[in-house]
Amino acid sequence: MMKKIVIVALMCSAMLCVYSCGKRTASPVGEPYSDYEGVYLELVSVDMAKDNKTMILQWHNDTAYEVRYDYDDEYCIEKKTDNGEWEECDVVMWVEECGDGYYIKPWEESGDIYEYDKYYKVSKKGTYRVGTVCSVYDGAEGPTVAKVWAEFEVK
Repeated sequence: MMKKIVIVALMCSAMLCVYSCGKRTASPVGEPYSDYEGVYLELVSVDMAKDNKTMILQWHNDTAYEVRYDYDDEYCIEKKTDNGEWEECDVVMWVEECGDGYYIKPWEESGDIYEYDKYYKVSKKGTYRVGTVCSVYDGAEGPTVAKVWAEFEVK
């Protein structure tokens, strides 16, 4: 009987240590969203390490048109609330101007590394999404603005 109590106590101690010392992890979930068919943002990975909080993002342009992402349109991170609504995460720092951005040629992809912890607090368990807008030069009068986002889960 004493042996069982010791084993249970050790297991509880180990679980407490894992719970209190454990690191948060994050991984992409679901399919990327876009309101413009063929243009989307894929979340490849999320690194939550203390000194390297980054997201690897992959832009996809599966259209015959050129797409432009402006750094001034910066990424936004939102957390899903208990009632299913999306709420912007706490902002660490706003960026006024980030540079020119880049073009994604027709039928090409382009990668981006986003150091999200410089701008948003992402630490609690839950479902999040990273999103932004881009311009699709599809021959319409002026570019068509497309909204894109991808979801991830923090555990």
